[in-house]
Amino acid sequence: MKGVKHQKSTLEESYFSDTLKWTIILVSVMVSSFLIVKTSYAWVSIFLILISLISFSTKYLLEVDTIEKLISDSLQVVWINTNTRKFVYHELKGIRLDKHHHAYTANSRARTAQTEFNEYIGTLEYDRSSIELMRSLNYETFAEAMKRMAAELQIPIHRTF
Repeated sequence: MKGVKHQKSTLEESYFSDTLKWTIILVSVMVSSFLIVKTSYAWVSIFLILISLISFSTKYLLEVDTIEKLISDSLQVVWINTNTRKFVYHELKGIRLDKHHHAYTANSRARTAQTEFNEYIGTLEYDRSSIELMRSLNYETFAEAMKRMAAELQIPIHRTF
């Protein structure tokens, strides 16, 4: 179709945390270096590189196409979309922001410690259904991503907290 511009909004989120990804890469580099220099098991380095590649490339990808009225939800591993689910919608109603407060107690012989934190959840509401967009412990990055997506889709944000 000439003259029709596709309006897509994409939310991309790493599957593994940054801390875990960097830990995997550092351990892989150290173990690979040792194996190449000191042993005859250098081939294990290929396996470690593959694990590092998977940890860095695995992402959750959600795309909303407002022209096609299609929501595509997929997991991307080594830059290949896997486990893709597609939903057709008639109307986007908005993005709902929820806050869940979590608290738990860790007991040991020496002492008891209590940990409390908030988890922020963004949900895209459409027709009579919804799909989770994002979960985060950091409100600033969460709010920024939700504002961007709401602006791109031209829908309101409904805060429940």
